[in-house]
Amino acid sequence: MYLTMNGKPIHFMNGTPENLKEILYGLYKSGARIRLFYGSHRTGQDWLEEHDTVGVLATSTGVSPALTLLNNSRSSGGPAILTANIVKITVGKQIVYVHPLYHLPELVIKETQVPELPWQVEANGVPQATFGTYQASDNYLLFLMGIRNRVA
Repeated sequence: MYLTMNGKPIHFMNGTPENLKEILYGLYKSGARIRLFYGSHRTGQDWLEEHDTVGVLATSTGVSPALTLLNNSRSSGGPAILTANIVKITVGKQIVYVHPLYHLPELVIKETQVPELPWQVEANGVPQATFGTYQASDNYLLFLMGIRNRVA
């Protein structure tokens, strides 16, 4: 679906809420550094996506311009944004959009039996990532929760 704002057409995925389109366009115009949280548009559950979630919004070129995420304002090229699957957006640590049913899976830190990687973060009882130190696993957990905007 296309939305024309100030004469510039931008393509949004079907199912993208109208208020989210307005927020994304405002963030695009502002050049703010944002963090996207992807998840199920039906249930609101966060997918715990780690990569290509922090940056500034830009648009692709061509006949069907879509929003893309650049590492910074000097970058060129980046992944297209799954606009219908955004469940939360933050600027710094301030939440600017949240899906009405937003929730995280149950996240816990547990010890493993592997001496080299003795700590792991589990999501709903399934291992998500393993770490050499408790601090690294805690930083990762805080990143997934949106309390930190970088893992390390």
